[in-house]
Amino acid sequence: PYIFIDSNLKDSDKISYIGQDSFQSGMLAAKLLDYSIPENSSILILHFAKQLDNMNHLVQREKGFYEYFQSVNQNKKRNLITLEIPDPNDPAATDIIRTTIQSKPEIKGIFVTNSQVYYLGRILEQLELTGIRVIGHDLINENITFLKKGVVDFLICQRPEEQGYRAIISLFEYLILKKEVNNENYTSIDIITKENLDYYK
Repeated sequence: PYIFIDSNLKDSDKISYIGQDSFQSGMLAAKLLDYSIPENSSILILHFAKQLDNMNHLVQREKGFYEYFQSVNQNKKRNLITLEIPDPNDPAATDIIRTTIQSKPEIKGIFVTNSQVYYLGRILEQLELTGIRVIGHDLINENITFLKKGVVDFLICQRPEEQGYRAIISLFEYLILKKEVNNENYTSIDIITKENLDYYK
């Protein structure tokens, strides 16, 4: 018996999934950027991942992001540019991101679909680029640094400790207490900024 945390495979024999609704998380990121950048600006979507097909939660975040602009907010025309970077430590990857941003000054928003937004933060800092809204995921130390500096504007967080706790409880209820557990257990989608960072637990 097994439980998925963070990334959900719907067609499986799992007991339960515990984590964010990745599609809704993507829609939230799109809405935040849409509200906070000029009307005719472009948005860059960055995947730092190898074999994106195996990263279901990243794919769902991207789908939610696109869905927001395609159906929810049809009045605003946004140019969405997607980049997949298999290895952010590769110097060529840095060059690709740098060239994309510098060649398209209309990019005023960047959405990083996973927890590695700090790689982008380093590039923006090196280029001394400001005026670009940046959204990433997860409250890890590297991301916190760039959030405090104001290079990253929003982090979408999902309380990983709570996910782990709920997974163990679900296994206990299923195996020991012989209870039925919910097949999908969605956790909160939290928006963290430098203003509320110190009050987030």
